Amino acid sequence: MKYEYDEEDKYVSFHEDDDELDTIRIPLPRLEEWYSHHLNREVTREEALTYVDGYGLNPKDQKFQYQETPEKIKLIYEVVFNKKHETNKSKYKEVGDVRLEDIYEEIESNQKYYSMEIEWIKLQIKRRYVGYWCFIKGKPTYINGANYFFLNFWTVKNFGKNNNRPDYRDYQRKMFHLFMYAYTTEDAFYKHRVFYRQDGVVKTRHSNQDTKNVVEDMNEMNVEYYIEPNVNVTVSKGKRTVHGINFVSGRRIAKTAIACCFCTWGTLNMPDQTFIIQAMNEDQAVNKIFIKQIQTPVSKLPFFFRPHYRGRIEAKEGLRFQYEGAIASAARAGIIPEQMECFITPLPSTEKAADGEAEIAFVYRDEPAKKTDAKAADQNIPTWWYNTMKPAIERGENIRGFCIMPSTVGDMDTGGGAQFFDIANDSHFSDRNENGTTPSGLINFFLPGYYAVEGYIDEYGASIIDDPKEPVMSNEGKWITKGAKSYLLNQADYFERKREWQKLIKLQQNFPMTWKQAFAVIPKDMGMPIEKMRDRISELKFSRTPISTKINFKWAGDKFGGDVYVENDPKGSWTMSYLPPNEMRNRRTVVTMEEGYIPPKEKGPIYAPDPSVMNKFFLCCDPVKFHKRNTVGKKKSNAAAAVFYKRDSQVDPDNKPRNEWVSNDWVLIYNRQTEDKAEYHEEWLKAAVFLGAYVYPEWPDGEALVEYFRDNGFDGYLLKDLGSDGKQDVRPGVWAGEAEKNEMAGDIMTFFNNNVKYVKMWEIIEEWSQMRGLDDLTNHDLCAATGWCMRAIKSRMPDIYKEVYQPIEITGGFTMFDVE
Repeated sequence: MKYEYDEEDKYVSFHEDDDELDTIRIPLPRLEEWYSHHLNREVTREEALTYVDGYGLNPKDQKFQYQETPEKIKLIYEVVFNKKHETNKSKYKEVGDVRLEDIYEEIESNQKYYSMEIEWIKLQIKRRYVGYWCFIKGKPTYINGANYFFLNFWTVKNFGKNNNRPDYRDYQRKMFHLFMYAYTTEDAFYKHRVFYRQDGVVKTRHSNQDTKNVVEDMNEMNVEYYIEPNVNVTVSKGKRTVHGINFVSGRRIAKTAIACCFCTWGTLNMPDQTFIIQAMNEDQAVNKIFIKQIQTPVSKLPFFFRPHYRGRIEAKEGLRFQYEGAIASAARAGIIPEQMECFITPLPSTEKAADGEAEIAFVYRDEPAKKTDAKAADQNIPTWWYNTMKPAIERGENIRGFCIMPSTVGDMDTGGGAQFFDIANDSHFSDRNENGTTPSGLINFFLPGYYAVEGYIDEYGASIIDDPKEPVMSNEGKWITKGAKSYLLNQADYFERKREWQKLIKLQQNFPMTWKQAFAVIPKDMGMPIEKMRDRISELKFSRTPISTKINFKWAGDKFGGDVYVENDPKGSWTMSYLPPNEMRNRRTVVTMEEGYIPPKEKGPIYAPDPSVMNKFFLCCDPVKFHKRNTVGKKKSNAAAAVFYKRDSQVDPDNKPRNEWVSNDWVLIYNRQTEDKAEYHEEWLKAAVFLGAYVYPEWPDGEALVEYFRDNGFDGYLLKDLGSDGKQDVRPGVWAGEAEKNEMAGDIMTFFNNNVKYVKMWEIIEEWSQMRGLDDLTNHDLCAATGWCMRAIKSRMPDIYKEVYQPIEITGGFTMFDVE
């Protein structure tokens, strides 16, 4: 009986349903073209179908079939041992003493006896490089060489199933196609195409700059040109354009096994290659990754896939695929092929561990977004990538190596997730620079968690994602009536109804359905509007057009105490969401001792905010608690400050849409580690001068800051509360007692309930969402700084100051009259 078969897939695609990521579409080989190429003749589609494994079977019987090792190959070690043992009992005492050269000697000397086995071995070696076709449920399916190698010859813990080989998974097939594409592609992507005439010749140029910059460049060249904007063209660069992959996923994807297999497969394809492994610490790199995921599978590879190695295969230092002894001499004499000279090496987790290494072909960095190990506390993933690893796998413009960084994103408040997110933001597939690469050189790959939920894989290896119209048989022999999405959503709905936010976020991190969920934070129970906060965090963090930016404050003309200006800097000390107009910057007035202000030591002028900006901006801060924290050696402490722009009805009248307001929000934050008070005292002074902001420090650690402002003549910028007796407090700022903290927390909760969807800096919302309670305030300096803003804006003193210093304006004229 002849069956009708489906057409093969033309491509695999990723991220089509995720609004935060670019869709990646990878073309696949066409059946007849693939066979025509490898058979060196034209092959029709009808003929090509007959070469596909499973041809002639009913589609319902077409499943992936593993390669079974011929019996003679299975027994060859014992056969060789028995022969060698008879002639050299002192050297060959057990089967493990048989060497690779002994196996090849046995086959070469008995080629007729092993003729069918030799053909089978040749076929496996060929498929390892070029791939393989088989029918899966009526569809010709292409499995690339690395995936074929993984399925048939890579050992995993599978409870003895498939001889401890991986189950066939369709999503893993697609993953291998993505890995292969990223490893080999020479494609670059450009937004604009430019035609220009130079020296009488029409030339073409591509660019990812803004069109304004393209015009400026062409005008500088002084040539005639025509720009085709936003054509989004793909250009082959003739060299690789991707350094590696940020592989973000949920659990149970087998990402570690797949990544390690791919890197080993690539390493052993060519000589003179080095594959390094790094993890949170060296112990994990050796025991968790190298031994379990690489050393053990390599030791169990069939002899024809395992090059000659030096030393013991179980050595923890790594694997060295080199000759030794007599075989090395034979190689030098040209009697046998040259050695591989490949190395697989676990390294310490330090940023500089790979410095000085030979040219690196493959890098596996385990769980870069999870930083929960105390030994990893001082690691910095972006620094490791940009300063050490990226330069190690490239030579000028030529990309020589390949990096895979698979991770289940950890709690963002541990530092690892936030650091990894910085790299991910530089790795969006379509965001390319003038070289045609992403800024990081990496590309983001996300696999939703519903692809790999246990029990939701059908008998053909496909993920049961949506609810099936009819029951589907799983690979475990059970009938499935609902999909993995419904299963996960039901769990999520339960946690939401119970308001068990921590369990909900953990579920989303383990089985994220979207890129946003993968980077979710774990909220703590503070009575906060967690859902609203989570929504706003995601909206802000994943926006391609952020509404805040990094800046530094600078003294004009480097003159301390003078005017201040803003300088954009991606690594700046401050994050700003609002820049006041020029006429509202650096506005100050002079006050006197008679008004109760303390003059500087030099008896110079005493400055205060000008009435025109008075009562608008409030800089609240949590100074460093040097006397409470361990600052031994290079240990640093956090200093945090935030500026709140009080509701300004002149700028944001009632008839202005609320989402367009610039006031009633924080507009500036500072959250830096420091070893020296001078590092932030001057920063906070510059911000206060620039904005005309009142400074409101937290006590008992605000004394040094107050002295700094007073010593430099800025006592008028320090805000004091008005006591219940109507008298002004002697001490500026707030004493952080329990009552004050409780009041502040209540104010923040109220503000977030009413306004969180308008807050412009996600760092503030996220910090508050991670609070475990008021006793955790000391661990969240930015929470303290932003929270005290709620208290400062309620102060009555700025209104009193304004009345005192605001000039009286007289409008209208006088009426003249006669006195009799």
